[in-house]
Amino acid sequence: MHFLVMAHPAVLFIMVFGFLPTAQHFLVETNGPQNGGGNNNQAEMVQRIDHLQAQLHIQNKTLETQGAIIEQLLNISRQTPSVQSLSSDLSVLHSYVQRIMDEYQRLSQIANTSELALKIHNMVDSIRILTTSFTNHEQVDLEFKRRMDTLNATLMGALPIANRVSRLEASLLSFNHSISTLSTLTNTNHKQLITMTNDLYNVKNNVSTLQGTLGHQASSQMSTLYNQYTDIYTKLASLNVEFDSAKRDLQSLQSVETSDNQYAHSHISSLSSKYTSLSSLVREIERRVSTLEHNLEEEVLSDIRLVDGDYTGEGRLEVEYHDRWGTVCDDSFTDSSAKVACRQLGYHSQHAVYKGVAPYGEGSGDIVLDNVVCTGDESSLAVCRHHGFMLENCAHSEDVGVICFDIRLVGGSSSREGRVEVKVGDDRGTVCDDSWDDDDARVVCRTLGYPTGSAAAFTRAHFGEGTGPILMDNVECSGSERSLALCPFRGFGQENCDHNEDAGVTCH
Repeated sequence: MHFLVMAHPAVLFIMVFGFLPTAQHFLVETNGPQNGGGNNNQAEMVQRIDHLQAQLHIQNKTLETQGAIIEQLLNISRQTPSVQSLSSDLSVLHSYVQRIMDEYQRLSQIANTSELALKIHNMVDSIRILTTSFTNHEQVDLEFKRRMDTLNATLMGALPIANRVSRLEASLLSFNHSISTLSTLTNTNHKQLITMTNDLYNVKNNVSTLQGTLGHQASSQMSTLYNQYTDIYTKLASLNVEFDSAKRDLQSLQSVETSDNQYAHSHISSLSSKYTSLSSLVREIERRVSTLEHNLEEEVLSDIRLVDGDYTGEGRLEVEYHDRWGTVCDDSFTDSSAKVACRQLGYHSQHAVYKGVAPYGEGSGDIVLDNVVCTGDESSLAVCRHHGFMLENCAHSEDVGVICFDIRLVGGSSSREGRVEVKVGDDRGTVCDDSWDDDDARVVCRTLGYPTGSAAAFTRAHFGEGTGPILMDNVECSGSERSLALCPFRGFGQENCDHNEDAGVTCH
């Protein structure tokens, strides 16, 4: 990008050469030798003043032209980046223009050249502004180089292939667009390089021609400028070489990008094939696990039962392992595990609950399972997570109990209200309203999944009388229990009520 601004100093040099010969001729005429006496001197002075005024008119026209060139140069410099090395060349031009301005200030003692001096001063300020612009554009060049280094590091970094594939695929489209833009900019810059090289070659020929027509002092100044032109021409040639190198690097980068793109697609295709194979393997493993579950259920744990409960569907959980019955420790046991046990027993399991710390008395024999963790969907306790058969650190005081429990509301105008009916094991019945209050109603609503903020209790068969057994009586919940089956009551099937006392609930 450095070569974009090279045309601008060329315009500056052409501008200086445009008025240097005229200024030199003007200085020679002004400082020429004096002839004759008083009258001749006076006539010669009048003639010289007339000649000076004509020369100043020519210089005014020339400076107007140079001012237009400087304005065009400033407009171009605001849109184009530059190179830092040309700042020194602008400083040299600045000194030459300053010297010309000093000469015109000296001439202002003979004729009125204040307007001309002001124009030259403005030209000096314009060159100073242009120098500052070059410095600012150098920062743009450094930022572009930093971004290119970052891009190269991203593409060529030795990242693990799994990360490279995902990151490369995400950046390929953006990078392709950047490469296309950079290629277009490179072609444009190459054309400008060719144009600037031709311009500098023509300027070099013009300098050689002007050197032969100027006096000794002008020839010395032109020789200095010619040396500066030669230096710039050399820099331009070097820059041309750098451009060719950058173009080759760009082509190499495009080749690497294409290769990586092909590799990424190939690797993704390979991963897709592996994923398909793994999917088939997972399905096969799932089939084998299903078979294993069946085998475990029928061969490892032959049977399960609930023991020492007051009613069918509740009791201490025991499992049969190698033709011997043992208990299950309550460590990590949850209502989800109780649901699996009740389902395995053939009971309704939606609202099944567990009770810890040997609520149905301590068992005997082995503790077969410990730290049983089920999701609630398993077909058998054997396939739930646990420490392993006969691997435990419990005592029988931790034997777990299970209640295969269900609850529903019947006879109301919506699913949120009605007569409370419960099912324990295979039996379904009602709840007596003795001691029934809003705390009991909140537990019922919580069990059913409703908010418990303002549940209301109803008595005296408000939602009609039920049928079958009355399974619960004297229920006295605190309101915080997770299930009605865990509240204090007389025991399942223990009651002294009629169905005209059936309890009801509304869940608001």
